[in-house]
Amino acid sequence: MTDENKKNSIDKVASAAGVSIATVSRFLNGQLDRMSEKTAKRIQNIIDEMNYVPNAAARQLMTKTSKMIAVVVANIEDYFSSEIFKGIDGIAITEGYTPVLFDTNGDEQQELYLIDKINQQNFDALIIQPLNVDANMIKKHLKRNIPVITVDRLLENSEWPTVVSDNYDVTKNVSNYYLSKGYTHAVIVTEPIGTVSTRRDRAAAIKSVYPDASLVEVNAKDNVAKKVKARIFADVDKKEKILIFALKERLVLKLAARFRQDFTNANIKLTGFAESDVLFEINPGLKLVRQNPFKMGVTTGELILSLLNSDEASVPAVTVVKADYL
Repeated sequence: MTDENKKNSIDKVASAAGVSIATVSRFLNGQLDRMSEKTAKRIQNIIDEMNYVPNAAARQLMTKTSKMIAVVVANIEDYFSSEIFKGIDGIAITEGYTPVLFDTNGDEQQELYLIDKINQQNFDALIIQPLNVDANMIKKHLKRNIPVITVDRLLENSEWPTVVSDNYDVTKNVSNYYLSKGYTHAVIVTEPIGTVSTRRDRAAAIKSVYPDASLVEVNAKDNVAKKVKARIFADVDKKEKILIFALKERLVLKLAARFRQDFTNANIKLTGFAESDVLFEINPGLKLVRQNPFKMGVTTGELILSLLNSDEASVPAVTVVKADYL
């Protein structure tokens, strides 16, 4: 705190405005319904004249709240995760909350480490795009009783509200569409499915339509197009019409970049999931499942604010944000 701000403390603001310290505190915490408009304007004018900046630590001690929300995402380099955070941020700041971003970088142990750190700080709430699949694992590290909402992925043993896309339904609808167009075999391209609910649901939806679908699991170092091409030649009759269904935008992007070169057969069709405009600009002819991570973030932000603003707030156990097929 600067010397000027030490001198211009809350009691001096209250004295200059002719009100109590409690009234200034209410003003600083946005409780304007507990004072007249005239009083609020007078306090604001005094604050501006005195160049007074509230001490955040002192306010936390008085109000038992930090006005900060911890947001843990799976990988900030993914457009999906960054758009979720933008959506949360855009809605949270309207009620004076500051979202603080934590990036697990796709590492389950890093996620638990970050939750330990969050547990030691005075965050008012937690929003998490989880990597660990069991809520009990997260609860072991988050010992404070604060509102929690999960986004994008479902957790086992969880009573926390969650916001997700309609992964299973939209994937099944797209699969049925291509089956009706004569594509008789599907190749699923995904990062290792493991227990990640989004990948599991999408793969299950495809297999509900294509029971004999080929599964190609890839990692960051793989030549995705080469691996998919090898599987097609190994598993599929050359006369069959083949649907390549990539479960993540990054994988669609890698395949689209090589599609005309490596997949010259007119009977092969590429589709998958996308969130940004990049793929549509590279290949306008692609039809893709378009999620709305920004809207998911906004929805999550609205729900967490409901929980923060009322101890008796009731929010849905699962909120589904619809995806489109464009």
